[in-house]
This record gives sequence, structure tokens and C-alpha cells, in this order.
Amino acid sequence: MNIVADMTPDAMIERRNTSGSMQSAHYHGGCELYFLMRGERDYFIEDKFYKVKEGDIVFIPSSVIHRTSGKNALRTLVYFSEDFMKSYFSPEILSLISFSESFVFRPSEKDLQIIMQDFDNMVLNF
Repeated sequence: MNIVADMTPDAMIERRNTSGSMQSAHYHGGCELYFLMRGERDYFIEDKFYKVKEGDIVFIPSSVIHRTSGKNALRTLVYFSEDFMKSYFSPEILSLISFSESFVFRPSEKDLQIIMQDFDNMVLNF
């Protein structure tokens, strides 16, 4: 399933199957949130490597160098401003995010259900 929501001044949302590797590292002018819904990926962020698994969330602040590699995976990717996040995510989830540092987050089962609902709501209502 590929879903791409149009870019707005504050965000772009994309949900799609992805495979293969990015050939070079890159960065964005806004923040990036990567939710791996199925599969595994390797993520390089600044000078660290992470093994990202199903259910993991990767957050990358503006202008931080990164790239991914791996085989078939389903992911939702959001490029956004901080104000955009505040309009879609619950206060519980927002309290977990520092908008100045990259992180890979593996939520508990309870938190994962909330996150999946939030991501589905975002994709459907954007």
C-alpha cells in the first residue's frame, strides 16, 4: 500500500512499502519521524547505526544527516514542523519527544497501540 499526502507548509506524510538502500546520506529542513510498521531496517543517524525493527519509531531533528538500508518493509514517514506534531499527536506521546535530539524508540505494547492509532488518524485526516 502506498499513500502519499500532499506537502503542506507544515508537513508531508507518506506510507509505503520500501526496499533497498539509500545510496547517500541526506538531511531535511524539517523534522522526520519514521514509523516501521513491518520489517527491519538499518538506520544511520549522524555517526551511529541502529537496527530498527517492526514497531520502532525513529525521530530525526531538522538538518541531521541520516540514511536507511534493508529489505522489504512497510513504513510511515512524516516530515513536519513542531507545530504540526502538536495538532495530531496525543500529549502522552508528545511528552516522549525531544525536538532537539535524534532517537530510536521501541514503545511498549500499550504505547504502540496508541501510536498506531495516532499514525492512522494522521494518514486518514491529513
